[in-house]
Amino acid sequence: MSASSRKAWSRILFILALLILLFLLGELLLRPRVFRHSLASSDYRRGSYSQAERTWKRVQDAKDGDPIPEASLGKLQYKRGDYAQARQRLEESIREKDKLPGSHYDLGNVLYRSEDLDAALEQRLNARFPTTGDVFASLKALCAEGEAQGWLMGREAGGIK
Repeated sequence: MSASSRKAWSRILFILALLILLFLLGELLLRPRVFRHSLASSDYRRGSYSQAERTWKRVQDAKDGDPIPEASLGKLQYKRGDYAQARQRLEESIREKDKLPGSHYDLGNVLYRSEDLDAALEQRLNARFPTTGDVFASLKALCAEGEAQGWLMGREAGGIK
C-alpha cells in the first residue's frame, strides 16, 4: 500500500470516527431520555441493577406517553424479587400507554409469583392476544355470532346452552 493510499484511508477512518461522535453527541443533546435509557439498559444487562435503577428513575414520567422506563423498572424490581414494586411499575407502564405486550407478560409473571393466578392468567392472555389484535377481533365476532344463533349465552355459567 502506498503512502498516499494509507493517508487517504486514515482520512476516511478519521471522518467516520468524527461522524460517529457527532451522531452520539446529537443523540445526547436532542434525545437525552433515549440516550439515558440506552445507558440504563446496558447497565441492566451487565448486572449493575442499582445504576440502571437510578437512571430509569430519572427518566420516568407518568405523563410523557413513554412506558419504557416504567416497564424497565418493573422488570428490574421483579428480578430483585420486589413483586409489589414491580407490579406498581408495570401497571403504571400499561396505564401510561398500553403498547408493550411485554408489560402484560411481565405483569403476569409478577402476579403469578404473588399467587394471584386469575389476574396472572388475564395478563398473560393480554400479552398473547391483545384486544387490538386480529385473534381477539375474530374471537369477539365468533362469540357475537354464537349469541345471535342462540347456542352461546353471554354471562351465563359455562356459556354454552
